[in-house]
Amino acid sequence: MATPHTPAPPFRTNRLLGALTEDEYAALRPHLTAVQLGSGDTIYRSGERFAHAYFPLAGTASLVAATHDGGMVEVGSVGREGLVGLAALHDADGGPLETFA
Repeated sequence: MATPHTPAPPFRTNRLLGALTEDEYAALRPHLTAVQLGSGDTIYRSGERFAHAYFPLAGTASLVAATHDGGMVEVGSVGREGLVGLAALHDADGGPLETFA
């Protein structure tokens, strides 16, 4: 009995991935995995070593800094034009920001 074919996620809806040449994308594609994140899900915690980079396909990731009084303020956002977790590509520690879906 044949198993149903699951279509590949539309990774190239991310503008960085969409801008790659066919050869570049073909080399990277085996390393891409789709993950489903809900609104408010934590992607990275402050100071955490980044294990993965994320290329948003829809929605935005929110980069948040802690304030002196214990609050949080959004200092940036990344949508399908970019990626979050660049430090993962350089095997570097994360910075002082937290990142949420």
